[in-house]
Parts: sequence; structure tokens; C-alpha cells
Amino acid sequence: MATAFAYWSLPQIFFLGLYTLLGEVLNARKSFGPFTWAPVVNNIVAIVLLVAFIVAFGTASRGGHGTEWSFGMIALLAGGATLGIAVQALVLFIFWRRIGLRFRFDFGWRGVNLGTAGKAAGWTFAMLIATQLAGLIEINVSNSAGPQFAGPFVMQNAWLIFMLPHGIIAVSIVTAFYTRMAEHAHQGAVNSFRQDFSSAARSIMLFIVFASAALIVTAYPIARVFTGDYQAMGLVLIAYLIGLVPFSLVFMAQRAFYSLGDTRTPFFFTLAQVVVIVVGVLICFTVPPSVRAASVAFVVSLASLLQAVLAFWLLRRRTGGVDGTRIFASLWRFVVAGVAAMIAGAGFLVILGGVSAGAFPVSHPIAAIVSTAVVGVVMLVVYLGFLAILRSNDLEAGLAPVLDRAAARSSARR
Repeated sequence: MATAFAYWSLPQIFFLGLYTLLGEVLNARKSFGPFTWAPVVNNIVAIVLLVAFIVAFGTASRGGHGTEWSFGMIALLAGGATLGIAVQALVLFIFWRRIGLRFRFDFGWRGVNLGTAGKAAGWTFAMLIATQLAGLIEINVSNSAGPQFAGPFVMQNAWLIFMLPHGIIAVSIVTAFYTRMAEHAHQGAVNSFRQDFSSAARSIMLFIVFASAALIVTAYPIARVFTGDYQAMGLVLIAYLIGLVPFSLVFMAQRAFYSLGDTRTPFFFTLAQVVVIVVGVLICFTVPPSVRAASVAFVVSLASLLQAVLAFWLLRRRTGGVDGTRIFASLWRFVVAGVAAMIAGAGFLVILGGVSAGAFPVSHPIAAIVSTAVVGVVMLVVYLGFLAILRSNDLEAGLAPVLDRAAARSSARR
């Protein structure tokens, strides 16, 4: 079955590469929307074909799907997944035409810089191997706790929640700034490059610090949405979230080096992170099984913090500065506002009943969603209020697009 699924699924590699290439060209032309929203088309195709599979063959419980999978079942499920990825990539050709680009096949291999691309890809591939090694050790150590305690499955779900704000906020901001940094790096405009990096880093911190604070406070109710054993998953989630801010800043630093045409340096500061993770995670064998998965997650967060410090130091050496004074001035304001929001959010969560067994915020998934939303709103108000009190210039800059759009809609209605 694995081989059969592979034949249908491996073409996704080509279409994912095509999607990335077409999307980055659109980003270079300041057209960011299509690259961001094309995966929605993939999701629609996937949902339609999954429904078709259920109609044709039934669910796992009703259809009795064991090891007897027919050609049609495999083709519909695996082929449908590949079709979604293909549509996600090919739809971007429509937007190429809208910005005046035309595609034609060209099989000439000379002058396309495959040697340079191969060298850059080599360091990236080495970085991938190193991180996979660390991930393998994480899985084995967390799995050693036994089936009655949190393990890889819980950690994977917590990691997906952890990645949500990073993917929505950090990746979106970096995507917009990456093109500008690459242009300034190509022009040798070092001061403009620094300003781009500083603006992107501060924009990421403005939103990610709040996201981290809010998710830490509401970790148990959020975990309750997914599982009745919310204590174990919530603790793992909190351990991961401690490293959310440095994780996103490392992502920003990596793209800064990539815009400079340097994939070698990111390999080395990632290798340093891998060493810390491997050593720290192996030490987690000594902690009780009940908190082993959370300990592994905490080691990952600690490694992300050390990696961020190293990455910023190396970038500062490379560019002569990263506007560190201004970034730190913004960071301490975000942290103070975040701590204040956490105190307010935790207090409101206690008012709602707390997170002990049977309390309203963790009594049912719907109650958990309601509690998370209410506490989140309270924390957002406190966070923005403290930033205003601390006279954060980044607050005005960060909210400007939202306020401008709201003003434009108000004017249009009038």
C-alpha cells in the first residue's frame, strides 16, 4: 500500500516546487495574494475528493477499510491529493498573465546558474538532514515515556497549534519584506537592508509576542478542544510556546541571509541549534515520564532562543548592524505589555472557573472555544492598552493598515 500510494503521491514534489517558483516570481512583482491564497484551492479540491471517497467507499468505521484497498480507492485518495497540489500550482499561471508575464518552455540549460543553485541547495539540504536527525531523537525520547503519557502524537498536535501564529503572522510578514531585502542586497544598499530587517523583526514581535502570551494562558482550554487529556497536551503546548518569538525571529534571520545569497551561514547556526537539541533531549531521559514530552518541547524552545541570538550576532557581523538598539527598545515594550496581558487573561480565566477538572473552560470543547475567545479579547485590549501607555511607535505602524482600510470602507459607505 505504501508503494502504491507513493506512485500517486510523489508527483506532488514537482508541483510543490512549481508552486514555490511561480509564487516567488509573483512576490518579486509585489503580488503577494495569489501565493498566499492558492492553498485554499488545494483544500477545496481535497475536501471535494474526500467527500467523494466517503460517498463511494464509506468511512473507515462503515466501509471496513483494512488492508484490502482497491485501485480505485488508492487512485481517488492519493491521486486526489496530488491533483489538489497540482491545481494549487497551476492556478498561479492565471495571475502571471495578470501581471504581464508569459510562460514558454525553454530546454536550453546554459546560463541558468545551475551550479550556483546547486551549491545553495547543498547547504539547505545539509540543514534539512541535521534537523531531521534532531527530530528523530525527539520522537524516540518522547516515545520512551510509554503509551500512558504524552508522546509524539501529543507533541505533533501541540506543534501544529504552535505553528499556526507563526505561519499566519511571521511567514506573511517575511514574505512581504523578503523581496525588498533581496532588492536592496542586490543593489548593495546596506542601510536600506538593515531598515527592512528591523521593520520586519519589530512587526513580527508586535504580533507574535501577543500570540505567544495569549496561547500560553489559554493552552489548557485550547488543548481541551482536541482531547480530554488536556493537561498533558496543554503543558507540552506551553513548553513550545516559550520559544515562539525566537523561532519566528530565526525564520526572519534565515530569510535575511538568503536575500544576501548566503545559505551557508544558516546551516551553521541551525547546526548549533541541533547540537543543543540533541544533548538536551537526551538529558530528558532522566526526567519523569509524566513530563518527558514537555521537557523535550522546552529544550526545543531553549535551542530556538540560543539559535536566535547566534543568528542575529552573525547577521550583525555580516551587515555591520541590525538596528539592535531599536529592536530591543521595541521588544521590552512588547514583553511588558505581554506580561500584563497574561496577568489579566489568567485572572479572567480564573473567574470563568479555572482549568481544574470539571471547570467551565475545560468542561467541553464548545466551552473551551468560548473561554479562549473571551480571554483572548481581554488580553488583546490589555496588550494594546499597555503598548499605548508605553508609547510604542510600532503599535501605530502595525495597526496603520487595519485603520486605513477601516477608514476607507467607512468613507465608501458615506
